[in-house]
Amino acid sequence: MREGSAFTRHNDGDLAYIHNGVESGTPVVFLHGFGDMAECWLGLINRLQLDLPIYALDAPAHGYSRVFSDVEYTNQIARRAAAFIRDLGRPVILVGHSMGALQSMHIAGDVPPFVRAMVLEDPPIAQDLAPWRDPQTIAILGGWIRKLQRLTPDEAMAKAREQHPAWDDVEFEPWVRSKHLLDTTFVGEFQIHREPMDVTLPRITCPTLVLTGDPELGAIITADNAAWASTLCSTLVFAHFPGASHDVHRDRAAAVADVVRTFLREHA
Repeated sequence: MREGSAFTRHNDGDLAYIHNGVESGTPVVFLHGFGDMAECWLGLINRLQLDLPIYALDAPAHGYSRVFSDVEYTNQIARRAAAFIRDLGRPVILVGHSMGALQSMHIAGDVPPFVRAMVLEDPPIAQDLAPWRDPQTIAILGGWIRKLQRLTPDEAMAKAREQHPAWDDVEFEPWVRSKHLLDTTFVGEFQIHREPMDVTLPRITCPTLVLTGDPELGAIITADNAAWASTLCSTLVFAHFPGASHDVHRDRAAAVADVVRTFLREHA
C-alpha cells in the first residue's frame, strides 16, 4: 500500500470499522464471517497491495460494534452495513466471508446501484436452509465460541497455531482477539438467512467472484450447490482452491490474493 495508508479504527457508537486513509478511487468494503472482526482481513489486504479506499467493518456483536438488543439480528446486520455504504456516496466493491458473504449478497440485492462488484468467500449458499436454522447447530456455534473464551489468549493462540499450521503469522492475533470480543448473548438469534436462496440469488446483478474450498475439509459450497446457484444468478463466477477449508483466504493466502487482485483491478 502507498505511504499514508495505515489503518486506523473508527467507531460512531454503533458501527465500528477500520480504514486505510485512502480517499480516492472505488472503495472496497470487507465484511467478515461469524466470530471474526475487521482486523481478521489484514492478512489478505496486505497481500492485495491495493491503492484504493479500504474499509473493514465489525458486524454487530463482533469486534467493537454493538448489537441492538431490540432488533432481530438478521434484519440489523445487513441493513447497518448497507447504511454505511450509502453514506460513502459512491459504488463499492464488497468482499465478504461466510456470514459477511451472505450479507454482501443481501446488500447487492437491496441497493444495487451502490455495489459495483463482489467477492464472496465460501458463502452459505444451499438449496436447503433447514440445517442453518436448526437451534442445535446455532447452539454448537455458541458453545464453540464460549469454549475459546474460557481459554487465555496465549492458550487460544497455541490452539489456533496447532490447528492451522499453514496460516500466515498475521492471522492468529486478530483471530484470537475477535473470539474474546464476540458478544455471545445474540447467538440464539443467529439465523443469517433472512429468505430462501432462490429469492436472494436472482436479485444479484453485479459481477460476482465466488471463492470455494473443499467440502471434505469444511468448506460450505458443494459442486451441486454451485451449479444450482449459477442457474439462478448468471453473474456468478466460481474459483475453486483445492486444499482449502471454509477459511479459503487463510488456507490458500497467496493464490487467493492473486485471483482477488485481478478481479478487483478489473472492476475498480
